[in-house]
Amino acid sequence: MSAFSLESLSGLTAFVTSVDTGGFAPAGRTLGLSASAVGKAVARLETRLGVRLLIRTTRHLSMTYEGEELYARATRLIDDLREIETMLGDQAQAPVGRVRVSLPAALGRMVVLPRLAQFCEDHTGIELDIGLDDRKVDLVEGGFDLAVRTGSLDNSGLIATKLSEHRFILCAAPSYLYRFGEPASPDELGRHRCIRFRYPSTGLLERWVFDSRELDRELGSGPTFNDSEAVVLAAIAGMGLAQLPDYTARSALLSGQLVPLFSHHHCVRGNIWLVRPSHRATPLRVQVFARFLANVIESHAQQ
Repeated sequence: MSAFSLESLSGLTAFVTSVDTGGFAPAGRTLGLSASAVGKAVARLETRLGVRLLIRTTRHLSMTYEGEELYARATRLIDDLREIETMLGDQAQAPVGRVRVSLPAALGRMVVLPRLAQFCEDHTGIELDIGLDDRKVDLVEGGFDLAVRTGSLDNSGLIATKLSEHRFILCAAPSYLYRFGEPASPDELGRHRCIRFRYPSTGLLERWVFDSRELDRELGSGPTFNDSEAVVLAAIAGMGLAQLPDYTARSALLSGQLVPLFSHHHCVRGNIWLVRPSHRATPLRVQVFARFLANVIESHAQQ
């Protein structure tokens, strides 16, 4: 088969427009061409492909089986090209429009929101629609442009960019340590009250990690929450030990409400990812906010 050419693209455009408008004449008016020019472009495409695409009568235009197959693929191609053209045209302009984003609740509140006011001041044309939710949303079905996800990614077909490791800290309130003492190693956690997080999307309990070793049944019993901030508050209240993301624990650690434990252990559960749908071009407004999210999360990880 010969290489794809601009003539092939013009033929595809003429073919799709003829089907959409119902004939060569209305397609010509849409494309600024004569009906004859549209008909010849479609005929050249049929010759090039070696198949008949349209059945033409004086009053009716219908597709062959091959035409229906090509139409389904060609419409997606032309839509993608139009979106790319719009995106490139945006490059010379200020970013404008809505950006819909999904963020994990605690990370969004504690890392992103404190920096968001400056972004909105710098980009007045961007309208943000941010969902804070620990459930894993369907980006395509939910109409999201971007999402931040933590842990390990499944093979979802999304475009993913690693921003940082997802680091955790084992900690407890001074009041808990005064009453029950401090564990000397992960092997002693079974004798302590352990506050656990239950993932809302799966109903599974989190597993604590120390130097790549996962612990589940080895942990002592304690309260369980499906909200990450409730885990922090329970730990501050002295209800048990908690292994918290560093961004949720940072404020309480600085204030002395929580005390870090096992600082010599490496506590990492996967990574923090920025993901976006792979089936469409990325408008400038989405690119701008994606860069903002990446900078905020990467700079936090370096602190």
